[in-house]
Amino acid sequence: MNLTNKLICLLSYYLLVTEVFPQGQSYTLINGDINNSFLSRSIYNISTFTPLKKNSSAGVLDSIICINTNGNRVRITYNYNDDLSLNYFINADWYNGEWINAEKHTNTYNSEGKLISVLWESFNSTTKEWQQSGKDIFNYDSLKNRINYLYQVYNGQEFINELSYEYCYSTTNNVISSLVKVWNNSRWVNVSKAININSNTN
Repeated sequence: MNLTNKLICLLSYYLLVTEVFPQGQSYTLINGDINNSFLSRSIYNISTFTPLKKNSSAGVLDSIICINTNGNRVRITYNYNDDLSLNYFINADWYNGEWINAEKHTNTYNSEGKLISVLWESFNSTTKEWQQSGKDIFNYDSLKNRINYLYQVYNGQEFINELSYEYCYSTTNNVISSLVKVWNNSRWVNVSKAININSNTN
């Protein structure tokens, strides 16, 4: 799957999970420029398009197909738990007239329904098996605000730290700062910090 296809599909996924999880997984485009050579259209296979909410009786999004003007196609299919929380989604590439699985993300929730981990797996087309590749881990404070996001990669034997985001909140539960760290030589190294301030404490 090329970078453009991945970014389109991750953006589509982001638009979905922001409805389901207000503090859901977020992916940032590295290059925010719009390039007309990568125009795309999306096909939504849905019964009725309504925002996904837990215990909703409305139709849910089954899949998204992203089609680039160069003909490349990427499909994301979704699987849900009984309460309509997202269980997992699978990315697949269209190749030689069939969909070839590429990547799978599986969510885990705590007893309050908060997303606490996402397992990343890549598909081995030779063995036809899913293989672990990474993991997202989320932690929350007593007010259910996400205070930490940790990304780990799987080295074939264990998950090792790679990236961490730490969030601080105001008394009104708005994010006032975020700190980014990378794992280097068995220790966390600060990379960047953002501070959010305005007169309305938003």
